[in-house]
This record gives sequence, C-alpha cells and structure tokens, in this order.
Amino acid sequence: MPLSIISIPQTIHKTIQQLSYEIFGQPIGSAPTVVINHALTGNSTIIGKNGWWNDVVGNNKTINILKYTVIAFNIPGNGYDDFYIFDYKLITTKQIAEIFWYGLDHLKIQNLFHLMIYCLK
Repeated sequence: MPLSIISIPQTIHKTIQQLSYEIFGQPIGSAPTVVINHALTGNSTIIGKNGWWNDVVGNNKTINILKYTVIAFNIPGNGYDDFYIFDYKLITTKQIAEIFWYGLDHLKIQNLFHLMIYCLK
C-alpha cells in the first residue's frame, strides 16, 4: 500500500507536523487491528520488497493479512516520508506515543488486537 499521511495539529506537537503510515491486509474496521512499530532507523514497509517483517507478516503467516488489518507508523522524522528530525532531543518517546495515539484516533481505531514492537539495543 502507498504511504499515507496524517497532519498533526500543533496542540499535539509543535515540531512534528505529519505522521506517515502504511496499511496492509484488510480494510480498517473490517478485521482485528495489529500495529507494528519498528526501530528508529526502520520504516513502515513491513512486507513486500525490502519488508522488515516478511518472515512473520503476510498471507497465511503468523500475522495473517487475510485475517487482520496491519498498520505500521513511521517514527516521526526518520526521513522515510522526506520529513527529517536531525536533533532527536526535540522529541521524546512519550511524545512519539502521543502522536501514534493521535494517528489511531484519527483512523477511528478504538481497539487493538495486538501491538508488536521491534527494538534494537
């Protein structure tokens, strides 16, 4: 699916103006929703060419896109959507979580079936 953009109001964050994401599998509202977050340097392309999660997400895989709606947000400022933050002291993980929460609310997602987080140490 192509990259989609949600405008972030300044009441949510003064510096971050957009949240980009991709949706895979079933349309929003038609199936349980799984959100997959990635490492800071990753991106929302979780399946397909260069997909981070090709081994786990797809048709008849552990996260079966025939059964689920899968959403992957980009970490704001990671550059995947041509928006960069060069000084990550301008944003906290709490603020990123608030931006993701705004994204879910904007997409009218009230319940999550599962949240997957990939983290590098």
